[in-house]
Amino acid sequence: MVTKQAMTQTLQGVVHGELHHILGEEREMEDLPPDKRGEVMEVVDDLGETVSLEVLILVDTSASMKPKLPMVQEALSDLSISLNSRTGNNHFALFLFPGKRKETEKVLDWTPKIDSLTDTFHRLTTGGVTPTGPALKSALYHFEKRRDKRSLIDDGEDEFPIEESGF
Repeated sequence: MVTKQAMTQTLQGVVHGELHHILGEEREMEDLPPDKRGEVMEVVDDLGETVSLEVLILVDTSASMKPKLPMVQEALSDLSISLNSRTGNNHFALFLFPGKRKETEKVLDWTPKIDSLTDTFHRLTTGGVTPTGPALKSALYHFEKRRDKRSLIDDGEDEFPIEESGF
């Protein structure tokens, strides 16, 4: 639900920016008549269900997380149900931190099959400290690397456009 809320907030921000561009800086969405405001929110809701998503899931597997891993697995299962109910395309990747040799370890490469997340969960082991900062930097690097690869093969049409949002 956090992912869907972040996506909706991002879409609302994009729409708000476009409205500023169209209406001018001195007008806000609240200045629109209620029926037009409703239409705008309907478009945002529709985009929330249809826009393509890429979700990189970064799981803390440090020693302190051992008793919490079942809750993480349940949260991923809930995420799976929530995102599978959307009509838009989804791609997922699963990284763990700390990794065995680096800050992060890729467990599942980009795939549209979120069910494979729960299949990989039985292989997770805990241990080590919690290097959260370096793990987040590493995850962002992998996200950008995917984005760069996609732009190299882009033929002018976005097959899978990305809407950026916070985590």
